[in-house]
Amino acid sequence: MGALLQACVGTLNEGETAARFVVDVRSAPQSVVVHDDAPTPFSSCLKDKLQALEWPRAPNDVRYLPIHFNVHRPKDGPQNADDAIKSITPPNKSLERTSEG
Repeated sequence: MGALLQACVGTLNEGETAARFVVDVRSAPQSVVVHDDAPTPFSSCLKDKLQALEWPRAPNDVRYLPIHFNVHRPKDGPQNADDAIKSITPPNKSLERTSEG
């Protein structure tokens, strides 16, 4: 999956991007149909890559597979994973004590 994302990351703008797909796996492994919820340059790139993958045969009781990507491109360029997570995680102030006085 990393190679798939890496191929499309150049189309990302700064900030967070979500891409939501529904994959119709009925005709896998010959082909699949990918439906894009809200097309953007990034999601269109991912859609093309997903459709080009070789999918395993789906179980008889599975027809649709939802896939959701949340991607965040930091404004300062490449970061390590820990710093990226910290930069998008809201602060948890539930354990802070307030001083009265």
